[in-house]
Amino acid sequence: MSALHDMRRGGLPPDTVVYNSVLHGCAKAGERDIAIALLHEMNECDVALDEVTYSTVLHACAMSGDVPAAMGIFHRMQAVGIQPNETSYGSLLHACAMGGNALQAQAVFDSLISTGVYVGEVPYTSLVHAYATARDPDHALLALRQMAESGVPPNAKAFNAAINACARAKPCTPQRLQEALDLAEEMHSLGCRLDHFTFTALLKVCTANKNAKAADKVFQKMMPEHHVLPNAFVYRAYAACLRRCGLKERLAEVKSWQRTDTDAPARGRRQGASHAKKETRAKMPMRARMCRFFLSPQGCRNGESCPFMHDAPDDEVWAMISGYAGP
Repeated sequence: MSALHDMRRGGLPPDTVVYNSVLHGCAKAGERDIAIALLHEMNECDVALDEVTYSTVLHACAMSGDVPAAMGIFHRMQAVGIQPNETSYGSLLHACAMGGNALQAQAVFDSLISTGVYVGEVPYTSLVHAYATARDPDHALLALRQMAESGVPPNAKAFNAAINACARAKPCTPQRLQEALDLAEEMHSLGCRLDHFTFTALLKVCTANKNAKAADKVFQKMMPEHHVLPNAFVYRAYAACLRRCGLKERLAEVKSWQRTDTDAPARGRRQGASHAKKETRAKMPMRARMCRFFLSPQGCRNGESCPFMHDAPDDEVWAMISGYAGP
């Protein structure tokens, strides 16, 4: 905003490109009110409004979940003769998803289909997200299947939204848990990378079903199969499942993992350690504790396969396992 005032004071009135750049920053920051105010300012200063201008303001409204404001910008865009594209429809769908308005999201999606505009990953993913927010897993899974049937390969975000829909279902039955696990398997088979959002959602489904065994299996698969280190959200979801199942001893141990592992990278930054050293400092203690928790140390030491390491633990790992004398 200050840059716009400086330009005016210097006798250089901002043009459409400059305004669009500022609007882009507002959209990324979620500053809906400022973006709408700039849109009005552009009108008053007779600055041309193009497709990028409207799409960017629409995105700012979508980020805040303001469906009425997003719909107003969308209709205004059509009124001035600018045809909305896939990105514009995607932003409007995202606004509906953020606001949990699944019916309106479906109406917008149907309108997009009727225009003949190419429908890619973004609109389908936003539609799945809208049904997930509305706690409607059946329609979320249906939208995911329609996405695949239309020739658009489902991406990780679409799968994560569908799994999250299973986690948010009321009631969350064992069938929902199986559906979520099947989605994760399908996701992996299609080459989509399972990330922290995937595992957090899976653990939430386990929590809703009070199924600690399923949570253990999900957590155990993170490192060896998918090479994903648990973050604070994953730990929190896993701990919530153990707490709900009444497993106090295991809950205390998981909390100790979280305190150590999430603090390790921060200590490395303060000491000015290299990225590689920070990664080692973060991974090794967790691998050691996970190995100790899920598989007996004797099993690993005798050369049996360990779910958290491709090879047998070395001396450095054993040294980190408290209460066990290394080889």
